[in-house]
Amino acid sequence: MTENILSIQIQFRRPNPGNFYRSPLMGDSVEFAIDFSTSMQTLDALKERIKGYLERKPYRWNKDYSVLVKDIVNIKQMNISVYVTHTINFQNPGRKNICRFDLLLELMKIFEELHIKYHLLPQEVHLESIDSAPPAFPITRH
Repeated sequence: MTENILSIQIQFRRPNPGNFYRSPLMGDSVEFAIDFSTSMQTLDALKERIKGYLERKPYRWNKDYSVLVKDIVNIKQMNISVYVTHTINFQNPGRKNICRFDLLLELMKIFEELHIKYHLLPQEVHLESIDSAPPAFPITRH
């Protein structure tokens, strides 16, 4: 009896190797906005560079991917999504984030090499004064 309980406790502490490779693959997407004046040749080069990056990293990414223009905003920028599939499974969530971060860095590098103007999402910053001392610079009101 104690032997069965002990073996069950050991099984719950370790991942089941039989289930590890049965998990479905994880999809992911990266969304960004680029300047509307970007030429079709540059967009084709962008897709080829993304394809080359994914093919150079077969241990991280499947070859299947898609690049879609989601919408055009104020005839100034195009919102684009890149959909990729990880070769890792759901039991490695930390590695998924690392792979996604590397993909983002690679996209930024590609944008700079192709001279594509890209836009980051706006960020909100909240400033609060910790002490009640007056500011070191003069405040003028008009």
